[in-house]
Parts: sequence; C-alpha cells; structure tokens
Amino acid sequence: MITTYKSHNGVTLVELLAAMIVAGLLLSAAIPAFMGTIGNNSSKMEANRALMDIQLARSEAIKRGKSVYICIADAEACDPANPSTCRCGVDVPATRYDMGWLIFVDEDKDKDFDADTELLLFVGLPPDDVVTMVSNGTIKYGIGLQANGQIARGDQNGKIAVCYDGESSEDLPGRRITISMTGRTTVKMMDPGESCTPGD
Repeated sequence: MITTYKSHNGVTLVELLAAMIVAGLLLSAAIPAFMGTIGNNSSKMEANRALMDIQLARSEAIKRGKSVYICIADAEACDPANPSTCRCGVDVPATRYDMGWLIFVDEDKDKDFDADTELLLFVGLPPDDVVTMVSNGTIKYGIGLQANGQIARGDQNGKIAVCYDGESSEDLPGRRITISMTGRTTVKMMDPGESCTPGD
C-alpha cells in the first residue's frame, strides 16, 4: 500500500519569526526617514502658507489703497464670524507667529484690530505644534503694509524663521522668510545649525 501525504499550505513558527524579524528591521530603517520627510514638508508648507498670507495682505493694501496689517494673535481664540473675539497680541509672546495671525485693514494705522471700525480679512491659524515660527525684532508684533504695497517704516528687513521642532538640521532644514522694504517676500532654506530665532 502506498502512503500519500497531503501537502499543507502554511508556514512554520520559525519561518514566521524570521519574517517578523526582517519586517522589524525594515521598519526600523524606514520610519526615521519617513518622519524626516514629514518634518521637512511641515516646515516647508508652513513657510509657504505664511508667504502666501503676506502676499495676500500686500495685494489687499494695493487693491484697497489702504494700510493692511498682519498682527500676531491667538488665532484659535478668534471666531471670524464674530470679529470682536479677535485681538492682536493678547496673551501672545512677541515674535511668535506660531500662535497665528490676523490680517486686517488698518484704518487708523495704530497696528491694532478694532472690530467696530476695521475689516478683518483673514485669520491665519497656528501651524502644527512641532513647527516654530519666530521673527526678528523689527516685526515682533506684526507686519504693516502701506497702500503702495511697501512695508511700513520700521518693519523693513523683517525675518521669520520656520523650523521643525525649533532647529534647522541637515535632515530637517528650516526656512527663512525675508520681507524687503518694497514688500517683496522670499523663502529660502536655512543652513544646518542656523538659529531658529533670527536676529535683527
């Protein structure tokens, strides 16, 4: 009599353990690279978002023929449907654009939002918690744009450093936003080790 054996489709415990070890090694190599990509994209995205908001404020100033101001604000406490909840600089440290910002028509040119007399154009929400956005002293409370699109006197050469987790490294370079006297705004990649708290 001939004995036949059924073939079993499956894996042994040893094969399963070997596969799990290989998968673990691959994941341990891939996850840091993936997190670096996420961090790099976060600082790049937030720098570009701030750049677009500054350009929005400049174009609104030119279009309306009036001063427009971007002020640091606790944007999460601001309800655009109820502008009286929006305040510049209340409970917000100077230079910290990572708290959010308001863009408004500054009718009386006092660099402070008044819900009764001024038009709120936009509320910039704060970035992800791990992205820092810190300015130099010339624009520590906000950025004024004149009716001709130029930066208000005293706000020239403003810089904002946008960094992931407060530092610029080779794997996670920060971005520097620079605002010229003419209102032209640029974003450049920062060098590894460059300070994420720009000087004047």
